[in-house]
Amino acid sequence: MKTFVFGIAQRLYAFSFLLIATMVVLAVLAWNQLSNVEAIAQSTGKVRVQQLQRIASTELSMSQMGFWVREAMLAREKATRDAALGQLETLKRVVDANDAAFMNDTPPAARAAFGIWGALENEYWPLQDGLVKLIKAEQLDGARAYQVEKTVPTRARLTKWLGEERKRQEDILTSELADVVAAAAKTRGELVVLSAFIAAGLMAFAFY
Repeated sequence: MKTFVFGIAQRLYAFSFLLIATMVVLAVLAWNQLSNVEAIAQSTGKVRVQQLQRIASTELSMSQMGFWVREAMLAREKATRDAALGQLETLKRVVDANDAAFMNDTPPAARAAFGIWGALENEYWPLQDGLVKLIKAEQLDGARAYQVEKTVPTRARLTKWLGEERKRQEDILTSELADVVAAAAKTRGELVVLSAFIAAGLMAFAFY
């Protein structure tokens, strides 16, 4: 009975096959890991960062509304007062645009939290309209009382929600960035291990 012995050619073919298979595994693992990193990075850049920018823009707009209301109430001339009140309309358009963009980029399953914001807005905008009417009618004492009792507390709840949502988005962003770092580290480790395996195989074949 003849015993099969690996010759040089057979060993070369076998090692070449093993080397090619290992490199294919290396390429597939690297592709999968880097695809995950790319997907997380795209989500972070296109959704999370922009959501935080919109929240910051809305927070700024709500803060500026308080300033322009104050300016309108202090104005001595009608033109100055109307210009200040006009700023309120401009800022509301900014908030509305941010709302639309925020909803567009939020998955349906995650929109429940946004419903709280919508309810607060539905409460606040009519109150602000009522305040504007009092200011235009130059009923400043009534406007101050109305502001203290109604618009300021409601706007405070709006800004509180914005702060909480910003914190939530920041936490998610931190988690996503940690996932990117972890995926990159895992890919690096896999590449090092498989590269070392290939190098060891080449050295073993050279001395065999």
